[in-house]
Amino acid sequence: MTPRALAALVLLTASSARAAGEIPARDFAVRAKTIVRIDGSDLSPGVAIIRDGRFAQVGGEEIQIPAGMPTVDATTRVLMPGFIDAHSQRGLDRTYETAADASFVRISDALNPVSVEIEDARRNGITTALVLPGDRAFLGGRGAVIHPQGISVDEMIVRQDAALKISLWPQPGTSRIGQLARLREILDGARKYRDEQAKRKPRAREENSQEDTSREALQALLADEIPAFVSCRTAEDVASAFELAAKDGFHVVPVLAPTAWRAVPLLRSNHVPVVLTPWMDSWERQPDGTLQHVDLARLLADAGIPFALSTDPYDVAAQHPWYQAALAVRQGVPRETALRAITSVPAKILGFGARKGVISAGADADFLLLSADPLALDCWVEESYIRGARVYARESDEKLKRLMSPGGEPPLLSAPGEPDEPEDEDEETPPIADKRGDSKDDETQRRWPLGPPR
Repeated sequence: MTPRALAALVLLTASSARAAGEIPARDFAVRAKTIVRIDGSDLSPGVAIIRDGRFAQVGGEEIQIPAGMPTVDATTRVLMPGFIDAHSQRGLDRTYETAADASFVRISDALNPVSVEIEDARRNGITTALVLPGDRAFLGGRGAVIHPQGISVDEMIVRQDAALKISLWPQPGTSRIGQLARLREILDGARKYRDEQAKRKPRAREENSQEDTSREALQALLADEIPAFVSCRTAEDVASAFELAAKDGFHVVPVLAPTAWRAVPLLRSNHVPVVLTPWMDSWERQPDGTLQHVDLARLLADAGIPFALSTDPYDVAAQHPWYQAALAVRQGVPRETALRAITSVPAKILGFGARKGVISAGADADFLLLSADPLALDCWVEESYIRGARVYARESDEKLKRLMSPGGEPPLLSAPGEPDEPEDEDEETPPIADKRGDSKDDETQRRWPLGPPR
């Protein structure tokens, strides 16, 4: 390649990055209206200095920005840690494997870096996610922790084989007791295999392990090298998960449906953090015929059980972590607890400790610049940063601009069975809002039901 062609390629790559709203990682400072630190009191105003992809200093106006250091003016923005989704199927071309025992599966083989769900993760402020298989198979396979950035799977993955997915939800055509029996049988077989391998000579052990790589995930689980994220629909499922873990000595993270709320005392006694499914409440009919509303997030908060919230990329509201946190607050969860449920708690569940999910010196510079308070209805992600590199900017989001533009809305269709009205060629067709008699505010609400970006 000639020097001129190489220079053109570099220029084209840089232009594409700028068009995507990305800037390279560098040392810089941010002046923010407010810094939501999560592990301490908020700072208003606040200053953060980023070096080598991590926070070097965080404080108030007393922080001196080094002379000549580039500074992001976010004096009208709220800075807070990037959202962390501890249980997601984002970016998978298929969310489950039909084989009952699919422990040999790696989600990285099905991850699409350029999927709409990965793009939406950046748009919605998710900077880290544990992507796991769905609940169709009781041994679903191995998940990976990712950063939703990059053009290849290798660029996205932070930690391969981060967890094994187990589902205790009975599959079609099976019973709960039959499924548990089969799961115990598989774990017993894995344990016997481990014991036999331990007795073999090193050379024979290596040859045998190469022949049977499908057992890798189960062996890692039994060695407590990876945790099991166990989907539980009932309190009995939680008890079964703890029983299996106690017998084989592996670590369990329950993923709770709201119908498992009766397991709260058991969870409290075991001191185990949990992950909630995107749907956090349920209605149950009582023996007297009345309906009882169950708010799982509030029950966990009242019991002092740390929990992480998760999202649903296919739901217009539940795809937003801040919306999930706001729902928890509406249930009666304290604001600080709800914000920790989308930042610091999932960071600890995923094994990052205080490295992610907080704004403090030494933590990764995974952060957001928001238009308003994170739990406000008019809050939108203005910019997302991962390890100090900007991966999303709303001002450069062409897809969002098209969606928000009046011309980006599909035309109205006649109701079934009604003929279209003939157009008068001499009369200009009024806007859609005028046809309906809607006001400008009604039109905006209809086009963007969660509220327009400010």
